[in-house]
Amino acid sequence: ASVQMVQQDVLATGMVHWFERDVHVSALHACGALHQRLLEVVAQTGCAVTLAPCCYQRIPSQEYQPMSRLGRDLAGKHGLHLSREDLALAVQETITAPRSDRLARARGNAWRLGFDLLQRRIRGIDEYQHLPSVSHGRIPSSLEAFCRWAAVLKGLKLPPQCDWHSLEREGWSRYAEVSRLELVRHLFRRPLEIWLLLDRALFLEEAGFRVEIGTFCARDVTPRNLILRARPSAGVYLADEGADAE
Repeated sequence: ASVQMVQQDVLATGMVHWFERDVHVSALHACGALHQRLLEVVAQTGCAVTLAPCCYQRIPSQEYQPMSRLGRDLAGKHGLHLSREDLALAVQETITAPRSDRLARARGNAWRLGFDLLQRRIRGIDEYQHLPSVSHGRIPSSLEAFCRWAAVLKGLKLPPQCDWHSLEREGWSRYAEVSRLELVRHLFRRPLEIWLLLDRALFLEEAGFRVEIGTFCARDVTPRNLILRARPSAGVYLADEGADAE
């Protein structure tokens, strides 16, 4: 069969014309706002969808707004507020990452915690200062280089003499402590991911779709193995954004 490749910004309004009732759209590991927009268009047009979501935190707003009416009602009733940082918890598992990547991530976190100790001592203020994310390939090659990079970002003047070996040991010690504390937090990782998937399933059910959720592979292939499948019920779908199901 012939295949036609089309360049399309999936967040642009013009993407809707590709969706018709006889279309079955699929997306593997579509991030945040991308898969949310996809589901909105699916609800409008009534086409079938197979979706494996990912990176729920990649949304424009600082706080998550549930997609389904029931999700919004329950969140309001129980005072549930999910920030982008909270959403990131759902995708923090790194089963498939190479050992070198996991070690690099741990080292970067230990250095951040080491710099945090240093900046508190320099400023005389017991307060955390946020540093931007850096890809593994761009992280400086030593704790000293990392701290000098971070100090420039934060406008700090480092002392002329610093015991970098001791500071690195302290950073690793803090990292071990933080890792133990996060074990409790990570108990909620999978339940949160399932809750977010159920919110998407309810959104489509409220639009008149028949929805199935499940897994499509083992966790050791990818921990993002949840999948949603949905087809519109006969004659029932949202004709336009914000309309109620027939």
